[in-house]
Amino acid sequence: MKTGLVWVKKNGSYELIKEAEYKGRKIKAQMLRGGTKSTELYNALMRDEHLEKFMTIPCKDNGFDIEGLAVYKDRIFIGLRGPVLNGYAVILEISCKEVDDELILSKKPNEDKLYRKHFVNLHGMGIRELNITKNGDLFLLAGLTMNLDGTINIYKIEGGLEDNYASVLLNPERLFDVARGAELEHGEDKAEGMAFLSDTEILITYDSPLKERLEGDNGVWMDCYKID
Repeated sequence: MKTGLVWVKKNGSYELIKEAEYKGRKIKAQMLRGGTKSTELYNALMRDEHLEKFMTIPCKDNGFDIEGLAVYKDRIFIGLRGPVLNGYAVILEISCKEVDDELILSKKPNEDKLYRKHFVNLHGMGIRELNITKNGDLFLLAGLTMNLDGTINIYKIEGGLEDNYASVLLNPERLFDVARGAELEHGEDKAEGMAFLSDTEILITYDSPLKERLEGDNGVWMDCYKID
């Protein structure tokens, strides 16, 4: 898992770079401490009472699958497409310290684990993307865990997740469905990305876009939705 990736605009397009200057300091991509096959977080989850048995299942068969990342102050949220447990999606929360070009997991005061767990009732769907607004509202792009056609929704958690070692959210606010290309063609137009263009506009990007979305050799149309 890496965080802190930097994009810069160059020659009319954006390019991923290893490091850059930002507000007077040099920033660069960092990786969680670990070896070539695991990380500190992976090793901890291998002993988790809820997730342990899913760590060795293929990710698109309701196994462990990260598909969302959002940061709010010192809280890092990791959205899981899978596993979905009894209809509940899982969001992990971690905090990190930077030591010798690595990210080291740090425990919250009076907590015994290196991570937190939040369970959100998305009625059987997993998380495809996370986004947090400046005031802490958390938005979820929710869809199926497996490679199937089906509904993809946007949910909102006003004020964000409880600042605790664990939480269960029964009724997140469901805002609306996004376009479902599968209604026209199997396996097409699956919403995968979500970003805010402004405080009231949200952009949705798609994997395997329909042919109607393609523009020239390199262009693809996305969808912009208004939110309250």
